[in-house]
Amino acid sequence: AAQGGCGLAAGVAHPDGAATLVGFRDEAGGSRRGWVVRLDAAGTLLWQAAAGEPGQQELGGLTATPQGLLAAGFRAAGGAKVAWWLGIDALGGVPWQRLGTGGQEAAAAASQAGLAVVVAGSTTGGLPQPWWQAVTPGGHVLWQGTLPVQGAAALTAVAEASDGGLVAVGATTL
Repeated sequence: AAQGGCGLAAGVAHPDGAATLVGFRDEAGGSRRGWVVRLDAAGTLLWQAAAGEPGQQELGGLTATPQGLLAAGFRAAGGAKVAWWLGIDALGGVPWQRLGTGGQEAAAAASQAGLAVVVAGSTTGGLPQPWWQAVTPGGHVLWQGTLPVQGAAALTAVAEASDGGLVAVGATTL
């Protein structure tokens, strides 16, 4: 069980009625790690796992891919946040993880036609701006960019539209 606080931010329902959820949990010594939880159809805990190294990390997005699940969030070091995305297998293992180049925070993830995953959030240096990137189901970056807006803004959710495009929503200080 988690020591201190914990929170769940996103989830994926599975065909058997089970669900996988991601978020964070506080640990002894002031560390915060990504947290992955699997529940059966009745809501009974099947397993839970901490993701990442001891430090400051949170997972805020989760989506299914042909290889399993992809979670997205951030890692913080020295006060700076870096986008972080990782693969999660059926038992909560992390077969791979990737870090952004710095200055981004991921908050959402969505599969697009099963071929790419879009990770969305915001830049973290200066005035935050909406940021997103497409990655392969194995986590390799295909493209990334920002959406310039007036004021501070961030993307908080992204989903595949019925026509195969994407819908993204967020918040701004306009």
